[in-house]
Order: sequence, then structure tokens, then C-alpha cells
Amino acid sequence: MSEEQYNESEHEHEHEHEPQHEAPPLVRIEVQFNGDGKAIGPNAAKYASRLGKLTRQHCPPQYSEWTLVPEEAIDFLWKGILSWFDVPVEYRSQQPHKANNLWRNWKTTLRKHCDKYDTVLERKRNRKSGVKKEEWDLFVDMESTEHAYLRHERGKENRKTMNNPHTTDRRGSARTVEEMVVNDPANPPSRTDIFVVTHTRKNGTFVSEEVRQKMINEIVARDPSSKYKDLDHDPVAEVFGKDGRGQVLGLGSGVSKTTLMVAAPYKKKAEEAERSKLELQSQIDDLKQQVIDGKKTQMEMQSQVNALLTMQGINPGAQMRISTNSPSDQTTDHSLSRRPMVSHSGQTCELQSMGGRVVAIGRMLGDREDAHENAYRIIVGRDLGI
Repeated sequence: MSEEQYNESEHEHEHEHEPQHEAPPLVRIEVQFNGDGKAIGPNAAKYASRLGKLTRQHCPPQYSEWTLVPEEAIDFLWKGILSWFDVPVEYRSQQPHKANNLWRNWKTTLRKHCDKYDTVLERKRNRKSGVKKEEWDLFVDMESTEHAYLRHERGKENRKTMNNPHTTDRRGSARTVEEMVVNDPANPPSRTDIFVVTHTRKNGTFVSEEVRQKMINEIVARDPSSKYKDLDHDPVAEVFGKDGRGQVLGLGSGVSKTTLMVAAPYKKKAEEAERSKLELQSQIDDLKQQVIDGKKTQMEMQSQVNALLTMQGINPGAQMRISTNSPSDQTTDHSLSRRPMVSHSGQTCELQSMGGRVVAIGRMLGDREDAHENAYRIIVGRDLGI
């Protein structure tokens, strides 16, 4: 197939490879970030996935470096992120680095796709799905140069000499650290703890059985407090040497001493906010328990009252009222009402003088709803004349 025929064929099927754009949700998704600006929490995977899609959508692959990607493309990418997610202002400056990593990983998959074919024409003809035709052609031209070939060979050699590959897979170091905090909230993990966990298999063995990694465990075993030293003196620094100006070993991509210093105030505020949240939740739990205990005490008191009424021959179903008023209100509403809420109609009663002597015999009528709770209607049947 000639190049003219290839162009005609591509034009006919041009839209089959175009990326599909999704509309953002009506309500933006909330996403949490750790002190290093990395997404954590239940929506972290969703955030990373959407960031990757938007990066591929707005940032073309035909540029050799991220710094060469047009600012306009980065702006469109950022607007797309903010239309999907509610990203706090203090973490926004750290997100382009994540997009850069995703962009480079995407280009690696495109490069592997190119390597399946021997000629430039075959590579252009077999365009990778999700890439626009004009961008794919420019990418193939860039990757088919001698300079690109030499760069790829150097990268392959560097990967062969990598002695400390991580074991976090797609979770990344941020979500791995989050799991460590959840499992042991009272003891935040140190850099040494994170390094060991992210470079160890599930069965406890290192990915690389290098002596230096074993030495870290030996240092911690001798002096457990050593893992809480600063980054220049902890066991990782003691074994691997101090970190330079670039990435801090063991804390994931994009984390340098500078970013740690910049993020420190925000990290402190986030920790204080989390402590306040825990204290508030503890107070709420205490109040709930007090309400539960109060209801339990009230039920126990009601049970005791019912038992006393039964002993005196009064039906407990009369529901003697237990007052919850303040002491100032108890002058008119006693803690235990002297008048059961039952009908006394027809009962015989004795009328006594102020001195306590019986002066008449009477009969009680039905209770009046408008009468005072300690007042009764009496018909005097016989005056004793005393």
C-alpha cells in the first residue's frame, strides 16, 4: 500500500480511533489528599483514572518532554479535572506532576505498540486506538529518529540495573501508606516503615534480595527509634546515602525534600483538623452514651415505682408520673405524684379535721379534668358531729 492509499484509507476510518469524551457529573466528586498532595480515600482510584483519561485527551503524545506541552493544553486538562472533582486549592499545584507521570506512562505504551512494526509506514497505518491521526503520525515520526532510538536503549539499560523496584502495583505509595495508617492509627508510619512495605512482597521477602535492604531491617531491630530520625539520618539514609535534590527514596514519585518542606504547613493543618474531628466524634459518642444511660436509669426507676405500687395494691398501669423538672419546678410537681391517674368514683372516704380527727364519712365522685391534681369531689354521707 502506497502512502497515498494509506492516507485515503485512514480518512475513511478516521473516527473509529478517536477518543470518546464523557460528560462530567452534575455534582463534583469529593476527593481527599494526603500531605504530599497525592489522592487517597475511597475516590482515589476514580480520580487517578479520570486524570489519566483527561491527560490523554488534552495532552498530545508528539512532544518529547512534558515542559513542551502547550500551556493551553494544560489549562484544558485542569479545567476538565475541576469539572469532575472538588480539588482543594492547597493541593492543586501538585497535580500537574501526577499528570506528567501518567502522560509518560501512556507514551511508553504507545512506544511499545510502535515497536511491533518495522517501518514508519506500518506504524502509521496501525494507529493506536484513542489517538488522533495527526497526533499519531507526529508521534511516530518523533519515535522513528536515531535520537529517540538511543534514548530508548539507555532507558532499557537503566531499568536492568534497578535494584529497588516497588511492589505497590496500581495502588501507589500514597494509598499503601493510607492503609498503614488505618491499620495502626496510633503509630504513623515512618519513611523506613514505608520503604520496607513498598519494597516487600506479600510473603515478606524483598523483591531484590540486596544486602542493603536487609541492613535496614537489622538497624531497626537494633534501634527501633532510629526509624523516626530525620530524612538525612534514618536507616534508609544510613544505608542508601542522603537524598539529593530530586526524589526522596521510598516516598513515591514527585516527593522531594523541597515538596516536603512546602507541604509541611498544610500537612500540619490537615493533622490538626483530623485530631479535632476525632475529638468532636468522641464527644458526640459520649453524649449518645449519656442519653442511653439516662434512658436506662429512667426505665429502672419506673420499674421500681411499679413494684412499689403493686405492693400497695395499686395497678401499675395507672402510670405514676416521674418528674424530670428542675428542683425549682418541684414545688408544684412532686417527683412522685400523690394522685394516681385512675378513677376514684364511688370509693368511701373519711374526712379529717386539721387535728387529724375523723369528722365525717363521704363518697368520692368521678375526677374532674379541670380540678387540681390533689383535689377531689366528695359527697358527705354522714356527719359524725365531732
